[in-house]
Amino acid sequence: MTSLGLAIEVQHAAVLCHALHQAAFPWLQRLQLHNRGGMAQRALELVVTLAPVLPEPWRQPVDEIPAGASLAIAIVDLPLSAEAFANLVEGERAELVVRVERAGEVLAVSRTPIDLLAYNEWPGLQPVPALLATFVAPNHPALSPLQKAMATSLAVATGQPALDGYQSGSPERVRAMLAAAHEAVVAAGITYVVAPPSFERTGQKVRTPEQVVGERIGNCLDLALLYAALLEAAGLQPFVVVQRRHAFVGVWTLPAATPQVELGPAVELKKRVEAGAVLVLECTLACAGQAASPAQAQAAAAKHLANDAEFLLAIDVAAARSRGFRPLPVRTSAFRPVDVDLDQSAPSPVAVAGSSAAPTFVDDDQEAPRPESPPAAPSPPGDRLEHWKGRLLDLSMFNRLLNFAETKKTLRLCTHDLEVLEDRLQQGGRVRVLPRPDLGQGAGERDLALASQRAGVDVLAEHLADELRAGRLRAELDAESLDDRLVEIYRHARISLEESGANTLYLALGFLKYYESPGAEKPRRAPLLLLPLVVERASVTEGCRFVLDDAEPRLNQTLRQFLLRDFDLRVPLGDTPPEGDNGVDVKAVLDAFRAVALRMPRWEVETTACIGFFSFTKYLMWLDLAARDELLQSPVLQHLVERPGTAFAQDAPEFVRERLDELDPAEVLCPKDADSSQLAAVLAAAKGRSFVLEGPPGTGKSQTITNLIAQALADGQRVLFVAEKRAALEVVQRRLAEVGLGPFCLELHSSKSGPKAVLEQLRAALEAGQRREPAEWRQCASDLLRTRNELNALVADLHRPREHGASVFSAMSELIALRAAPRVALPVLATAE
Repeated sequence: MTSLGLAIEVQHAAVLCHALHQAAFPWLQRLQLHNRGGMAQRALELVVTLAPVLPEPWRQPVDEIPAGASLAIAIVDLPLSAEAFANLVEGERAELVVRVERAGEVLAVSRTPIDLLAYNEWPGLQPVPALLATFVAPNHPALSPLQKAMATSLAVATGQPALDGYQSGSPERVRAMLAAAHEAVVAAGITYVVAPPSFERTGQKVRTPEQVVGERIGNCLDLALLYAALLEAAGLQPFVVVQRRHAFVGVWTLPAATPQVELGPAVELKKRVEAGAVLVLECTLACAGQAASPAQAQAAAAKHLANDAEFLLAIDVAAARSRGFRPLPVRTSAFRPVDVDLDQSAPSPVAVAGSSAAPTFVDDDQEAPRPESPPAAPSPPGDRLEHWKGRLLDLSMFNRLLNFAETKKTLRLCTHDLEVLEDRLQQGGRVRVLPRPDLGQGAGERDLALASQRAGVDVLAEHLADELRAGRLRAELDAESLDDRLVEIYRHARISLEESGANTLYLALGFLKYYESPGAEKPRRAPLLLLPLVVERASVTEGCRFVLDDAEPRLNQTLRQFLLRDFDLRVPLGDTPPEGDNGVDVKAVLDAFRAVALRMPRWEVETTACIGFFSFTKYLMWLDLAARDELLQSPVLQHLVERPGTAFAQDAPEFVRERLDELDPAEVLCPKDADSSQLAAVLAAAKGRSFVLEGPPGTGKSQTITNLIAQALADGQRVLFVAEKRAALEVVQRRLAEVGLGPFCLELHSSKSGPKAVLEQLRAALEAGQRREPAEWRQCASDLLRTRNELNALVADLHRPREHGASVFSAMSELIALRAAPRVALPVLATAE
């Protein structure tokens, strides 16, 4: 790169998302070139790139920039990719790169970050409050069952089921429609979940109607947008009221003529509520466990409006539509509408996501894509792998491994000696956490300093060292706050272990305090070394104790990748922590990051410790994807990478259920009951066929998996059984134990994944001596074969045509069909001698 005094000035939005793109938001606000050199610069080219949403670099010729002059570039509407925005399932950090080139040589460059939000993520009230209206989806197919329920409720209440908007000209009709919408949502049995903190300012992922109704969960904003969509679909003009940490819905009782998108202040809405011009409704009072009548929900919303200090604004959906804020294109997966029964509290889900069906995007103004449309050309294998890796390795500030913040589930310890602390935990003893020490020297740092000066030692450090030797840690909290946090940590650790089977509780030793850019004012903190912990609570009176888990300590590898990608900084450490005399060499870890911090202004390593929850699951998957050659040895993964969207060719055929009677029972070793379809799946898997086994709850999937594992073991194969939830693993393991195969199951999750636990399981398997003679099984198989032949013979006799042309089965079927027919007495015919 040549330095010629050229500089680039760029001003742009901090975030971009699908909704902003659809609303044609002018995200690039200023682009100016400065020539601070002594010579005019000619024949230049301006190049703008923004991957992945700008498919091709935007190029603009620049004839000349005189010496000492500046040139403002006319802002154009860059052709960003709607498809790229729509396929962002998770947010990611992008980089806007603006270059000045001449004949391919880069003369100046500007790199600035832009956060790309997920397709369903609302960025908050900034930069465009009216953007909230784009998340109101009146044409979503998931509303269909709710609309039917509304019509039924209206018919019962008013005798008229039509969702006819303002055609009647009656505010009471609007009130009845709002009440019917509320009753329909109540009948859907939705469970309330708390909204993210400060969602009105920082935004949140918005659950679509399909998710809210199908998964039956939603927070206040999700529900407010669902209500607004229902009301808009019924021909009404709703608005969404946004308060600090809360949202609810409102509707005009007569068509509103106001052109204002943003309504407020609160007093103006309160006056209209009192005058009957608008109705408001608290949406969370439709949730299961707290459902209220429409009148009660309206009264609760009016009470919210009385709190002027919490009110921010209200977004009028109809006014926003007139300004071009249309609903986002509908995203749905294998949608199947069902009726909502107002007499049931929990209807069937309205969305079924197939195992291989790709999400479908339906624009309000276009027809849905046809199923027979040819699939898009697959991405190159390298691109797909890199895309997967980029999605798995979260290098955004939402990752606690890069941006740690204290919460009610974290516990910052007093400044203990980190090396001594690690050694104490490695000794295997349990430690308790006590409140901030009261040394009787006052509460201020100056008092402690004077006491240390008089004693000739660091009073606090000596006290903490004594406490640590006695198995006690001190936290930077008073007794009451500490007890609350310990309870939160204990509960969360237990729930995490029960649900996922993974221990996510760690003690973080050392933090890197850094800044994202030279001009950033807010520091970020990232943990350096993490020791796995187990929290124990024998009783309420004894409190919580912590002990080091059997799992290995971890370096923050996510931080290392982040520093390499964003700052080109390499941390001189390996994939595992360096070892010391009694465990991890904590000093070596801290020194390695100190060397990195020395190269960056304002960065530093903090020798603090904090107990908290961290997850490494995605990073471990990212490491697996990094081993490309080894990964592609799997035929299934090779197909997903190199030939997505095509049929998976397999040598092993499907097992035909009609051929089950041809099998020798001695070759089928399924200890659990199985019907023909389940048995065919077991035998197909035993022959090496890959497939997806689907079925509603209670149809025997875990029982089939148990049989599949037993058959594979009998055939001398090994089976790896993986599940997202620990409960699924335990169900199958329990069934295997019931049939005597428990010792052959090696559990590799939760507390069973440590070295000691694994060795103990292996010992139990080696000592398993419960055996039975092969002759006993051959006799059992012979009995099964004889019984099967007898049953088949019975079926054959039932269906064998007799002399009169009918079988016993057909005759019985005819008699059953004629069981209501009158009986006719037949005369006895004399036979000739």
